[in-house]
Amino acid sequence: MSNFFIKGFGGSGIDIVGCQNGIIKNSRITGQIQARNKSGIQIKGGSSNILVETTSFINCGLRAVNIGGLTGLNYFRPENADYEAKNIVVAGNKFIGGKSHIAWVTSTNTHVHHNIFYLPEKFFVRILQETLNKRFIQCSNGILENNLIVTDIRLRNFVNTGPGTRPSTFRFNQNAWYDFSSGKRPELPVKEKNGIYGIYPDLEKFGTPQMEISSKNKKFKNIGPKYYKTIE
Repeated sequence: MSNFFIKGFGGSGIDIVGCQNGIIKNSRITGQIQARNKSGIQIKGGSSNILVETTSFINCGLRAVNIGGLTGLNYFRPENADYEAKNIVVAGNKFIGGKSHIAWVTSTNTHVHHNIFYLPEKFFVRILQETLNKRFIQCSNGILENNLIVTDIRLRNFVNTGPGTRPSTFRFNQNAWYDFSSGKRPELPVKEKNGIYGIYPDLEKFGTPQMEISSKNKKFKNIGPKYYKTIE
């Protein structure tokens, strides 16, 4: 799926259930105040090997990208999957506003890299387990790296962790963090490697799908969508 525009939606703009080996790219998903926007994209029900790239998420409600979810057992493909989502990649995208930007939910082996996350309103990311069925693995093994995260006073927590998850298995590597309100460093479930803190990225066209990092600081090398190479 590519080059589409979704504006205003109830539930999810795109709801992927039990899908494998797909790509969503070069698109824009925008929520509206009067619509019941829950997620821009939801990837669940045994979905695997899904790539979300070069897409803009603007005010997409509770969770801009929901990697996983809570699916009825009759809808799983494969039927015996013990995960909601696995081997999911979210890269080269731009996120603007909304309550949270990434939610990992009963998922595993996921990679979120080279994105810009701009002003999430409540949480930056969430690590959750929404099923109590013992068949399912605990949410685990996510990687967050080479992203720019810009926050302000509205943010409650950088990472919201729920019970029944394995936050110690997540990895944070070489992300750049900038907070408008206090310059506070993120509180993460594990120690980040090579984190970049408190350096303003000189964002141009901030708050729009065209925003980009214009800082010449060498620390921003390999940070954000500019350094993401799409799969041809």
